[in-house]
Amino acid sequence: MRERKRLERRHQILEAAAEIFHRRSFDGTRIEQIAEEADVSVGTVYNYFPTKDALLLGLADHYRSRTPELISALVESPPSDPVKAFVQFYSIMTRESMRYLDKPLWRHVHAATTVSGWNQYGSQRWQHEEGLIEFQCALIRALQRLGSVSSTIDIRPLAEVIHASAFFWWQRFLVQEPMTRSDFMAKLKRDLAFILGRSR
Repeated sequence: MRERKRLERRHQILEAAAEIFHRRSFDGTRIEQIAEEADVSVGTVYNYFPTKDALLLGLADHYRSRTPELISALVESPPSDPVKAFVQFYSIMTRESMRYLDKPLWRHVHAATTVSGWNQYGSQRWQHEEGLIEFQCALIRALQRLGSVSSTIDIRPLAEVIHASAFFWWQRFLVQEPMTRSDFMAKLKRDLAFILGRSR
């Protein structure tokens, strides 16, 4: 019961933070405003998140936790075309990412991760990246079973190269305001065709 209440309060704080960040921007938000929105004390917010950066990283992690179910469904039954399979994978990722945090907030997430990479909040981000690579390894194995990726290919390096390309274009998407999700997917699709064309 106590653990459930703790998780509910954490969720309450995160939802309040998302609302205030969208309304006032990250820089324009104070912890006091989040506490008021969440109907908790400022001390309670700090008990869960020692800094505003930690709160934002917690928010990103909270929303990321919603994607594995969608990705798992794709991995279980991917299209036979490897490029289409990975385009679907990253379409899911970008759609779900932008559902909750906008570009300015994601830029703050990446900056906070770099600055806070040594602590638990920063390390959650890298655990997430590692988890995405594992999902992509599973997707490659599924494509091997379908015969659309060579059974002799070294799965982990292929997944890492695909992920590195996607990460590069995701960074460009975040920092270039005119770049749309469609632009991101077009650039990534071009790279996927090049990378996966050599995997058969």
